[in-house]
Amino acid sequence: MRRTVLIDCSPFGKHVRFESAVSRVETLTFGRGVTFETLSTQTETAATFSRVSMIFQETKLKGVFVIEPEIIVEERGFFATSWTADEFERRNLNSRLVQCNISFNKKHGTVRGMHFQREPHQEAKLVRCTRGAMFDVAIDLRPDSPNRYQWVGVELTSENRRMLYVPEGFAHGYQTLADETESFYQVSEYYHPESAGGVRWSDPAFDIRWPLPVTVITERDANYPLLDLALPMGTR
Repeated sequence: MRRTVLIDCSPFGKHVRFESAVSRVETLTFGRGVTFETLSTQTETAATFSRVSMIFQETKLKGVFVIEPEIIVEERGFFATSWTADEFERRNLNSRLVQCNISFNKKHGTVRGMHFQREPHQEAKLVRCTRGAMFDVAIDLRPDSPNRYQWVGVELTSENRRMLYVPEGFAHGYQTLADETESFYQVSEYYHPESAGGVRWSDPAFDIRWPLPVTVITERDANYPLLDLALPMGTR
């Protein structure tokens, strides 16, 4: 369900609309006759005239969030905020950003993953789909987690504009649901090949329910070791 914020700016001849998830209605009035009629969530602060927010929904795996931007729709199109460091810091999420990456995939059914970086170069990722559609997956590999070896999958598309925040200690990967799918992801650590690792996308220990038959996968990703061999001693 989407939230719509109707801004009556009649003194200025403007009408703007916010859209995001909703659960209740409230009205906010600002000076000079500017009124927001907003449907807001119970867990997030209503959008203000001066700042557009993001909606964070934690998944069943602690620390993994689905994030949706609040969309301001107006005559030119829309505006949205997709990243602000303080929104992440307030939720004790890693706000360090050192690199942004783009991956493009020609065919639907392509699988990339499941990748991670070992200490001391563990990384958090914020992933979105900028073209096409993808099924984005995170596996909990944290030794002290009660949900260790469980996974969560979220459909990200260029239309829904959702993002998945994957914290340190997780393996990450995705499968494309459409041809010519492109992903964009921000990471908290530089790539360190000596720390790079992975677990097999088809490992029965995880039993990930991929939505499509696999059409394309690299030899490396297809042959990552099964769980018993993938993780360092002392962390299994």
